[in-house]
Amino acid sequence: MSYNSEIKATENPDIDDFIKAATDNVPPSLRERPWACDDMNHGKSVLNNEEQLNCYMAAYGEMHKQKMERILADFPYQDIKGNFEIFDW
Repeated sequence: MSYNSEIKATENPDIDDFIKAATDNVPPSLRERPWACDDMNHGKSVLNNEEQLNCYMAAYGEMHKQKMERILADFPYQDIKGNFEIFDW
């Protein structure tokens, strides 16, 4: 199943679903080392195709998830007045 099909088939997908779908779609030759995907430069290069995106998410998705969980756990929600948006760039 493709990444898009897997996500569309998931009701209310969350970050774990996105990471799993990407990992499921890493080419077999890169499953044990998705960070080694061609021209990805260990996640520093601009991603140019779906294979690179899947490899990136498989290699670094859990790390990003943990960083955001840590940041949001300490976020001073009580100090916010009105609406706000959080961007992970």
